[in-house]
Amino acid sequence: MKSLKQFIWALILISFVIPTRANEFEDLYDEKRDIEKEIKEWKERIDKNREQILKIKKDKVKFEGNCDATCRPGESSCPAELFKALNVFDTYEKTKDFPGKEQTACMLLYRANPGFDRINAACKANISECADVKKELKIKEIESENEELTENISKSNDR
Repeated sequence: MKSLKQFIWALILISFVIPTRANEFEDLYDEKRDIEKEIKEWKERIDKNREQILKIKKDKVKFEGNCDATCRPGESSCPAELFKALNVFDTYEKTKDFPGKEQTACMLLYRANPGFDRINAACKANISECADVKKELKIKEIESENEELTENISKSNDR
C-alpha cells in the first residue's frame, strides 16, 4: 500500500513537472525565433543603408547648398583667422578663383576640422549648409547606424 501511494505521488509530480518543462522550452524557442527575426531585419537595414551610401557616392542623391560663398573668409561668419588656425588659408587663397569640389571654403574647413570643435557656431552652421558637407555627414550618419546594427547583431548572437 505504501508503495502505491508513493507511485501515485510520483505520477502527480511528473504530471506537473513535464508540462512546466515543455512550457520553458516553448518560451525559449519563441525567444530564439524573435531574436532571429530581429537579426534578419537588422541585416536588411544594413543592406539598404549600403545601397543608400552607394547612391550618395554616385551623386544619385542630390544635396542643395552653396559650398563657397557661405564660408568665404572675411565675407561670412567664418573669419580668416579660422582658416589660418586650421592651416587652410593658403590653400583657399590659391584656389578661391577656381575651387574644385574639395577646395571650396566650406570643404576646406570641414576637412580640416570634421568634428567642428574649433569652429564657431555661426561658421559651423554655414559649413553644415554646404551640399558636399551634407553629403559627407549623411554618409557618416548611415555608416554609424550600420556599426550600431552590426554590434546589435553580434550581441544577439552571443545570447
